Amino acid sequence: MSGVVIDNEVCHYEVMGHGRPVLFLHDWLGTWRYWMPAMQIVSSLNYKTIAVDLWGFGDTARNKRAYSIQDQTRLIAKFLTQMKLEKVAIVGHGLGAVIAMNFAKQYYHSVDRLFLVSCPMSDTSLNERLFEDTPYDLVNWLLDKDEDAHFVLEEIHKIDLQSLRVSLQEVKQMDLINLWKVGQHRSLFVHGVQDQAIVSPSERRFLVLEDHMHGILIEGGGHYPMLEDSSKFSRLLVDFLMLEKEVSPRNITLKDKWIRRVR
Repeated sequence: MSGVVIDNEVCHYEVMGHGRPVLFLHDWLGTWRYWMPAMQIVSSLNYKTIAVDLWGFGDTARNKRAYSIQDQTRLIAKFLTQMKLEKVAIVGHGLGAVIAMNFAKQYYHSVDRLFLVSCPMSDTSLNERLFEDTPYDLVNWLLDKDEDAHFVLEEIHKIDLQSLRVSLQEVKQMDLINLWKVGQHRSLFVHGVQDQAIVSPSERRFLVLEDHMHGILIEGGGHYPMLEDSSKFSRLLVDFLMLEKEVSPRNITLKDKWIRRVR
C-alpha cells in the first residue's frame, strides 16, 4: 500500500507498470481497487497506471472538511505535484469523471486526454436511489454477483457516507452541460445502456459533441463496464490512449456487438 501526505492527511494510491502515466479516479460506489483488472491489462502495454482513493474513500483519510468537488479536484492537483507528474491521461468513473472534467478545466496543461465512464451529463442523470440507499445496497443493486463484485464489495465499508452524500448533492446542482461542453481535451464518453445509476445520454446528445469528443454506448452494459468485461473495456481504453495527438476519438471503431458506436 502506498500513500503521500497531503494537507497533513494520508492520500492512498496504487501504481502498476511503467511508461506514459494514466490516472484512474473511482466512482461514488467504490475505491481504487475495482480498477485493478483494467490497470493490469493497460500497464502491460507500456503505461504507468495510478489509481487514487479520494478524500473519504478507501484508505485515504476521512478529511470531512474536504468533500466538495473542488476539494477533491485540489487533492488530485496536489497529488500529481507530489508524484512529479506534469501531464496525465485521466480515466474517471461517475464521481471520478466529474472530478476529471473539473480538473481538466482548471489545470488544462496537466491533462493529456479524458476517458469518462458513466459520467452524469445533466442534473437529471442521477437516479434518486443514489441519495437514499446505503453504499452496500446500491452495489448489490448495480453489480451482478457473477462478475468481479468482490473488487467493490470488499471495500464498500471504506466509504464515508458523508463524502458520498456531499458530492452527490453538489453534482446534482452543478451546470454539468457547461462543464463538458467547454472541454478542450480529447474525450471519450462511455456509457452502459442498462446503467441504472447514471442515465445514459441519448444518441442526440452525443451527436452534438465537438470533433475532439466522442461517445460510445455499451449495449447491455451497466454501471461497472470495467468489471462486466474487463478485457474488452481495457481494449477500448487502450485504443483511446494510443490515438495520435492529431487524430479525433471519432476514429475509434470496434467491430464487436459489445458496443454501439454513435455515428
